[in-house]
Order: sequence, then structure tokens, then C-alpha cells
Amino acid sequence: MKLYLAGWQATSAERETQLIKAGATTHRCISFANLIKMPGWSYYIPGVLEGYEVCVKHNIGIMFDSGVFSYRQFRRKLIARDDKKTLAILPDENAFTQLYVDYCKKNAKHWDFYVTMDLSFDSAANFKRHVFLEKAGLRPVPVIHGDMDGRLSILERYKDRGYSYVCLGSDPRTRTSVRQKRAYFDSAFNILEKLGMTAHGLAVTAPWLVLSYPWYSVDSSSWSRAAGYGNIIRFNLQTGRMTSLHISEKGNIANAKSMSLDAMACGKAMRRAIEAEGYDFTELQESYTARHEYNAFTMQELAKAANSHNRGEGWRQLF
Repeated sequence: MKLYLAGWQATSAERETQLIKAGATTHRCISFANLIKMPGWSYYIPGVLEGYEVCVKHNIGIMFDSGVFSYRQFRRKLIARDDKKTLAILPDENAFTQLYVDYCKKNAKHWDFYVTMDLSFDSAANFKRHVFLEKAGLRPVPVIHGDMDGRLSILERYKDRGYSYVCLGSDPRTRTSVRQKRAYFDSAFNILEKLGMTAHGLAVTAPWLVLSYPWYSVDSSSWSRAAGYGNIIRFNLQTGRMTSLHISEKGNIANAKSMSLDAMACGKAMRRAIEAEGYDFTELQESYTARHEYNAFTMQELAKAANSHNRGEGWRQLF
């Protein structure tokens, strides 16, 4: 399984170079939303462009995301604020799509793959958009979220168009519990196996998801967010679980979500355990970049576990 590390928080030429030299990352997920300059747009981040260029220079495997989620969310915020001025200058969906088409045609040779434009969670609507991109000269990887009723018959339509690899996500509005998500992914992988297709997991971070299904690849940004919150993440191979430990007073604890505040995090036992791994605990407390490197290696441990012979039903018994 390939692991594409996402997250704009880590990116700058310096940080990206350090991650690569340390061997902490071999694959990166980059969003078009962070690279594009356009009127009214606030998601462009120079550091992301710097990091992307470093990745291309060092032949890092790149998954290129269309950025439509950011675009959709941004438009919703502008509408909610009744910001007519910004809405008037922001490119509409057609213009944004054309920008993406032009960028992909020019730069796709540097990437492992790039994804289609899933501007909604409606499979039929996204299929039409996908066909439009094909007619424009692109061959993006399809994105499937599963409709409100969980229908996955759309997979057959992509198979008929010659696709054997899809990006698989889940509509967060309808699947919140582990039980609901498991039922959905069980169904999806059952169909994928019958069709002879493989899947990339969109924003798949939870170990139970990573370890329970035969993903060809996944992407995750939680490692980057955790570092920004002052956390390091640790993976337990025996239990198949990930914990987040807050070790720095400089992190933004107020914004940390699903964070395990372990009293041992700054204790002597935890310090000894981490330093036994070859890390300077004080540096991890004080350095955002050091935490990024540590967390990236932790994610690699999860990826290695997913590639082990224990993958699948053996792991599912733990959850």
C-alpha cells in the first residue's frame, strides 16, 4: 500500500527537503487549491508551491487533488456571509474546471495520478463532470463517495470506460459510526473485487480502515495537523491503534480534535521510550518540523503494517 502524506501545514522548501532527506516521505498528496492564484481566492499558499517543486525535483510520487472540496466550501462561506463582492470576482465552476484542465495537461507528467472533479457527493453528477474532463483531454482517476442511499453501481460505469483504479471516500453526512462505515466499505470492496478494480482511500487515517481493507493506496493529513497542535502520534502494532500525545505548550490545543491527552506524554517513562527510538524529546517539544518528521515516520509504520501478512480479517478482530 502506498501512503500519500497530505496536509499543507508541513510545506515549505526547507521542511519538505528535510522530510525527504530523512526518508520520512516518498509520496505526497498536493492540492490544486493551494497552488492556484485567482481573483477572490484565499487558499493559495506559497509554501505549498515551494514544497511541491521540491517534491518534483526529488521525484517524489505525487497524488494531485483537484481542490474542489476547498472550492465548494469557500463558495458556501461566501454565500453564508453574503459576500457578493468576492463572489462576483471568484471564477465560477466552469472557469475553475478549465484552470484545472490546463494545469493537468501541463504538469501531469510529474505525478503518479490526478483525480477527477467531484464537486458534489452525487455520483451521477460527478460522472457527468468526469466525462466532460475526458472530452477535454484528461484521464483522471474517478472519485466515489457513495450517494445518500449508499449506491455503488456507478463503479460498473467507470469499469466500462476502462478504469481499474478509483478513489473511494465516504459521505460524512450519512456515515458517522464505525458500523455504518464498515457496511459501506464492505459493500464497496466486494464490488471492486468482482470488477477487478483497486482503490485509493480518500483521507483514510483511522487504523481500523487502513488495516481492514486491501487499499492500493491512501492519503492522510492527520499527521500534519497533529504536529501543528503540538502532538506526536504513535502506532501500536500489537493493538493496531494510533494515539496522539500532546507534548508541546506551543501547539494549538484548542483546535485539536480526537486528541488523546496522556498524562505520561511528558513524563520520564515516555521521554525514555521516545529517546530510545533515536529522537531528542526536547527538540520534539520545541520544533514543529521535528514533530512533522516523527509523525511522518509513524504513518509509515502504519503503512508497513497494512502491507504485512496480517492485513485484513486478522486485523478486523481487534476493532
